[in-house]
Amino acid sequence: MTTRRGRARHQTAKGSDLTDEEALLELEARRVRAMNKADPDAMLPLMHDDHVHVMANGVVTDKRGAARGLRHMTGTVEGGQVDVRIWGDLAVLTGPQTNHDRIDGEPVTIRLYVTRVARRTSEGWKFVSMQATRLPAARPT
Repeated sequence: MTTRRGRARHQTAKGSDLTDEEALLELEARRVRAMNKADPDAMLPLMHDDHVHVMANGVVTDKRGAARGLRHMTGTVEGGQVDVRIWGDLAVLTGPQTNHDRIDGEPVTIRLYVTRVARRTSEGWKFVSMQATRLPAARPT
């Protein structure tokens, strides 16, 4: 299967002309901002109505459940380098994410590898699925 990296250009809702890859990276940046603001209303428009969300703890939820979970976020999310692969109207974004939080008052860093699947819609790219996998703790050197 051949991957295509963002050659097509399209107009966004704000009128800017972006390649597919640029539009997908902007969608991802908006996801991280919504998470860091713990803002479900900012997250909802990023996800397709049929969205399936698998959290690192194995909990599976839908669009509303994923957005609702943001209300309980107390930490911050740090996105990493994102690899974007595009096949027509479908795209897969993969890469690391680091969550900084507190558990029982103690700072905790959780390293994840996140896979996002997006679909081109009449409203632009939307996430149809996300899955976070917790990575093993770094071993001391």
